[in-house]
Amino acid sequence: MKFLEGSQDSAQILRKAIPMMVERDIPPTPQNYSLWYAHAGNKHPELSKRLLEQFPEKGSYNGDKSEALFFDYFIKQHLPRSEKAQNALASLLSQLFGAVNQIEDGTRDYGDALQSSLAQLDGTSDQQEIQAILSQILEDTSAVQSASQAFQGELETAKAEIEELKEKLKVSREDALVDSLTKIGNRRAFDQAMSQALTQTDTPTCLLLLDLDHFKNINDTYGHVMGDLVLERMGRILKAQQRPGVQPMRYGGEEFAIIFTGQQQDAAELADTVRKQVANTISIKQNDTGKQMGAVTVSIGIAQAGVAEDPGALKERADQALYQAKENGRNRVECAGG
Repeated sequence: MKFLEGSQDSAQILRKAIPMMVERDIPPTPQNYSLWYAHAGNKHPELSKRLLEQFPEKGSYNGDKSEALFFDYFIKQHLPRSEKAQNALASLLSQLFGAVNQIEDGTRDYGDALQSSLAQLDGTSDQQEIQAILSQILEDTSAVQSASQAFQGELETAKAEIEELKEKLKVSREDALVDSLTKIGNRRAFDQAMSQALTQTDTPTCLLLLDLDHFKNINDTYGHVMGDLVLERMGRILKAQQRPGVQPMRYGGEEFAIIFTGQQQDAAELADTVRKQVANTISIKQNDTGKQMGAVTVSIGIAQAGVAEDPGALKERADQALYQAKENGRNRVECAGG
């Protein structure tokens, strides 16, 4: 769940959320506030339903229930999706909790033993007994020190395992956003990048939609293996253009997209560069003779985001420009009007 409101909108949600919490005696913890902020902002209908069912009135608050809701709607989505990673994380936490409990028990026993020994020392003047008590204190102290060192070792091991798990999860998240054939961002990556780009108001955002011309004919005539080779080559061309402010994605099938940070004129120059590279470097050959059967071309539509324009409206305008490029003969770039 994401909160992308500006200060004015978030203040309005605040004015709704706080009275709801006060009315129910909900403690104003960050966890509780997140839940009621999401409810007041209509972020998640299912969360709102469960929240009002479990805390309908004053006196109904339960910390465990609130924690469970926070876990379900704010934490669970960030946990690793693979069962292997979840098991590794659970094992690591179990190991740490066991080590913490062990050192806690050992420290408590040591405190009890020390208190008892001090009481014995206070009640005797016998040198041999005093020597024996001091020896026992020294032995207990050494045992606690060893336990502390072991616990430190557990922490160091856990730290290394956490770093390794973090790296694996990072790779897993990155893989989940990459199209396996073209090696550029997939549709999921596109949706995330598009939403993020449109929240940046200091620089304009342009959307380029690219569609390989007559791609169905390529698949029908030369087979899907050849079609995949064309898509793979298209991915390489687009990935070569990738840099800050230029995010290429495979939108779906033979359709691609570039999220461009900058003015529409600059986006059009980039689009024409890509168009020429496709026409000059991707072609179909006969496997048996090596004969060139024709170049592959791409049509491109561009739209620059307007003030407060949502992703759906921007995509529709870019798609209309792409349609115009197809209608005007293909292998060309068209820009949408304002």
